[in-house]
Amino acid sequence: VCLGQPAQCPLVDDETGHRGMSMSLWANIPHDLDTRETYLVDTGGDDVGTPGIAIKVKGSVNGAKDSQQVSVLVSTGPLYWRVILSGMTIPNSWNNIGFRWSPDQDPVEKVTFGLQVFVNGSSVAWKRSATPSEVTVEPESTKAGIKMCLGCKLDGTGSTKSRLDNFA
Repeated sequence: VCLGQPAQCPLVDDETGHRGMSMSLWANIPHDLDTRETYLVDTGGDDVGTPGIAIKVKGSVNGAKDSQQVSVLVSTGPLYWRVILSGMTIPNSWNNIGFRWSPDQDPVEKVTFGLQVFVNGSSVAWKRSATPSEVTVEPESTKAGIKMCLGCKLDGTGSTKSRLDNFA
């Protein structure tokens, strides 16, 4: 449920009582990817109203480390959180990319926990506030059970040249 419908995620932290989820994977992203976006993980999530998650990469130009991008998105349908990282991964090396997400509010700071992204064990970005989606649609994954693709988009497009391992 969490991957396809994050807003309905029943996972709760025993210590804090907050809802949410986390995910990580190892990715070896080649330096010679072209500039089109390709998918490492996709459950259908997007910024136009489809709930789910998407982790995408966009290739570097001439192997330049600072132009290689990783995008992590979590969408509840009406709202989405997106972090875009540039130059945080090392091309042609194994990188651990992970995130944790919660729609709940921090009782002390009175702000949403949101989406925190990690690369190789270090927190590199944190998007606390959500962005409203343009529309809300019911994705196919909610009609026929949760679907997930590793290495491409749900519809089979956006195949990546990256190697993936240890999805958790």
